[in-house]
Amino acid sequence: MSAGGGGTVPDVVPPEIDSAMSKTLHNGLQILELLVGHPQGLTLTEIAESVGVHRTVAHRLVRTLEAHRLCRRDRFKRISLGAGLVELAEPVEQDLRTLARPVLEELTDAAQATAHLVVREDAPGCGCS
Repeated sequence: MSAGGGGTVPDVVPPEIDSAMSKTLHNGLQILELLVGHPQGLTLTEIAESVGVHRTVAHRLVRTLEAHRLCRRDRFKRISLGAGLVELAEPVEQDLRTLARPVLEELTDAAQATAHLVVREDAPGCGCS
C-alpha cells in the first residue's frame, strides 16, 4: 500500500481469524506486528490502510496500545513500538537465560570460546554460536 511521503507500507499478512477469536484484539496485535517492521514509525493513516480498518478504528486501537505503553507517538505523530513491550518480554527472556546459562557456561569452558544464545521466532529451539 502507498504510504505518505511516497514510501510503501506492505499489507500485514495476519494469521487466519476464526469465530473463536477476538477481532479487536487480532487487529491490535496486527498493529504491533506491523510496527516491528517500521522502527521509524508509521502514521495513523498508514496503519489503518495496512491493517484494513477505518482510521477511527485504528485511532482507538492505537490509543489503547498507547495506554498500555505498547506503542508511542513521537513529536511528528508517527507511531512506533513502546517500552511496555520490553516489560512483557523480560520474564520470558529471563527464564530462558536462567535455563541456558549452565549449558552455555559448560560449552564455553569445553570449547574455550564464547557462546551466545540465539532464538529464532519462527522456529522452535535455539541455536548457539
